[in-house]
Amino acid sequence: MTPPGTDQPQLMLQEGPLLRFPFELKDFQLDTAALTALSRALILGVTTGGGKTACSLAAMAMLIEDGKVDHVIIEVEVSKLEEWETDVARFTTLTPVRYAGTTAKRAKLRKALPQVLVGVYETLRGDLAVKVGQEGERPSYGRTGASRPKARVAKVQNGPLLEALLGKRVLIIQDEGTAKMGASRTSWMYKAHELARRELLKYSQDYWCWPLSATPMVRDPVGYFNVCRLLDPDRAGRVEDFERDHVATFDDYHQPKTFKNLDTSEEPWVTPLTEKLKGLVVYRSRAEPEVARYFPTFIAQPVGTPGYTFVDPSPIEMDFYQAIFAQYAGADQAAQDALWGLMRLVVGHPLSLIRSGGAMAADIVRIVGRDGLAALPCTKLDAFVGKLRSIGRDQVVSFTYFAHAILPLVHQRLVEEGFSVVLNHGDLTPRERERSRDTFNTGDAQVYLSSDAGARGINLPAGKWAIDYELPLTDEVARQRRSRIDRIDSTHKVIHFTSMVMRSTVEMGIAKIVANRQAWAEQLGNEDGSGLSAAARKYILSQSK
Repeated sequence: MTPPGTDQPQLMLQEGPLLRFPFELKDFQLDTAALTALSRALILGVTTGGGKTACSLAAMAMLIEDGKVDHVIIEVEVSKLEEWETDVARFTTLTPVRYAGTTAKRAKLRKALPQVLVGVYETLRGDLAVKVGQEGERPSYGRTGASRPKARVAKVQNGPLLEALLGKRVLIIQDEGTAKMGASRTSWMYKAHELARRELLKYSQDYWCWPLSATPMVRDPVGYFNVCRLLDPDRAGRVEDFERDHVATFDDYHQPKTFKNLDTSEEPWVTPLTEKLKGLVVYRSRAEPEVARYFPTFIAQPVGTPGYTFVDPSPIEMDFYQAIFAQYAGADQAAQDALWGLMRLVVGHPLSLIRSGGAMAADIVRIVGRDGLAALPCTKLDAFVGKLRSIGRDQVVSFTYFAHAILPLVHQRLVEEGFSVVLNHGDLTPRERERSRDTFNTGDAQVYLSSDAGARGINLPAGKWAIDYELPLTDEVARQRRSRIDRIDSTHKVIHFTSMVMRSTVEMGIAKIVANRQAWAEQLGNEDGSGLSAAARKYILSQSK
């Protein structure tokens, strides 16, 4: 495989002095590792379950063996810290050192920098670049010339870790880096890495940066552009040019709403975004035959549908639903925005309002009362239980967005119905999370019930079904959820997924949002073969008007 835009030969990856993989890398993983090792700035996208960690560590080992890198900084979320430390020690002969602790402890580490540092994003950010205030309000303008709300831009200067790295040959690996770096160009996180790139390149041309992701586009093309601009600002171009060439419409807050000229150009004078950024992204998709042959067959259920199990609300539920809308019909914009989240809770379970903690939810609880809410049916939960009954003995992984409001209610009902259930959510300790995972993978629990805290980094190859209790808001989270069971090491030849969607509610609007975002992802080359087909998206959009 040759890197896009280059004529360099493929590096040969073999078991070297730094590598000690306990399993044989697949052909596509070998190619991906070789390509990565040839790329100084690259979004390394590998479909979830495809081994992007193994690919990046193999590429890292090649650079170190070839004498091209002195120090490696691995940035992770706090929940993935131990996992990455374990993987570095498991896959290589290198010794990872955790960058954490008191100011004095971190200063001691910097005096004799280890070869491989693993740290949490926020800790590393603070020591790469010290925030010294705001640069003031920077206006930005859209295609119409109307001013968008002014954003405060973080002002930063070299931090102690960056000073220690100057003049060194540095590789930065960012786990789920597209999600972390793409959110905002004005944030301290973004500005810290923008400064680090500029300063390190000033003193040494041997600077490498690989954001890792299962989906290079997380939310929309803006985040995709932001990450590419951080990797290579000259190639990505100016923000003004991106908005002119690739943003079709803006919302009322003048934020990009719809996009154009992504994979093809509607305007002959505009280069498609994928062509412009070619060489900054590699994505090994599950849709590729050489990748797909290692995975189980993935089937949307019910067969012949978009993978959505539609549920019709009862008349009593619709009356309650519409009464809430009527109650806040004349509310201000902030209340209307809050109402959207509130209605998601109502659809999931009326009693969730008691647990939500929001002011609007508290008003409804005061008016209706706990007994009144408890008397309301919950058709969606009934349908979910019925779905589990129809599945039989197969193991199921199910996700909800609402860890504190919905998860306990669903768990209580499943236990009452006689299902064996393990829980996963952000309040568990690492040991408790590990115990839940192991209990499920050894077959001692039928249902793994999780908040979105479990949508990343937890491998559940024993699962045969993935069920969304409610839809995720982004295509990236949808794929992360499904990929807990859709893995190379799956114990099943065929796996299934479905999402519970309540008709005539806010959930149909969410289905439309997810369909649009997946369409953007496909146009940017992020399709992994496990999402909605074009026909399915068309159907959803027709149902979501």
